[in-house]
Amino acid sequence: MPYQNQRILLAICTRNRTEALATCLQSIVKLTAPAAAELRILVVDNSESQAMRERNEALVRAVRGPWPIAVEHEPQLGISFARNHALEAALASAAT
Repeated sequence: MPYQNQRILLAICTRNRTEALATCLQSIVKLTAPAAAELRILVVDNSESQAMRERNEALVRAVRGPWPIAVEHEPQLGISFARNHALEAALASAAT
């Protein structure tokens, strides 16, 4: 099987878009992943305000799906910083 013992980290970078994040997560949890693959979802929140980060974290806690979903904050604003944060998380996950 090509996905046997594979780890998949699906990263979602977001900034100040709770409604779009909700739609995205609702679609993702309906997907079917390869049975032998280990799938995790990481939301990289690049929001400036604490209130927005708290809303996004509450949204993630409310989502029920077959895979674990984590939220991490990237304080440096910009999509490149959020993507690099996601990449670093994927590399750290692969090292364990």
